[in-house]
Parts: sequence; C-alpha cells; structure tokens
Amino acid sequence: MYSLMIIGNAFTHSEDNSFRHHMFSSDFWGGMVWMWLFWLLVIIGIIILIIFLVNNTSSNNKPLDVLKERYAKGEIDKKEFEEKKKALK
Repeated sequence: MYSLMIIGNAFTHSEDNSFRHHMFSSDFWGGMVWMWLFWLLVIIGIIILIIFLVNNTSSNNKPLDVLKERYAKGEIDKKEFEEKKKALK
C-alpha cells in the first residue's frame, strides 16, 4: 500500500505536474469526448445500415407476394396470375 502512495506521489507531486496537468486538461477530456462520439456514430451507422439492408431484402418479393395472396383469395384466376407473374419477372 505504501508503495502505491509513493508511485502516486511521483505522478502528482512532480515539479511541473505534467502528468496531472495532462490528465485533467481540457485536451484530454475533449479528446475522450470526440473518441466516444466517433465510436457512437460508427455504431449508429452500422445499425442503420443493417436495418436498411434487412428492410430492402424483405421488400424485393413484395409484388409477387401480393399477387400470390390475391390468387389464394380467389380474386384472380390462374391465367391472370401467370400473366402478371411473367410481367413481374
């Protein structure tokens, strides 16, 4: 325990207090804020990209799904279903 106090005193009681000045200066905390902000924006960007890709891939077959649903409900007959299916592809 005493050795930790000596090490702590070596950092905090140096003649110019350079370590203490650096640790508690606005440059140090400002840099940390920018670092956290940067990584927060990177993570948010990745999440938005994943959401966009998931939504985009699930909507690719949407017209065909609607066509199949209309055919299943009996709103269109088989001939009309096949014609519209060919038009979609």
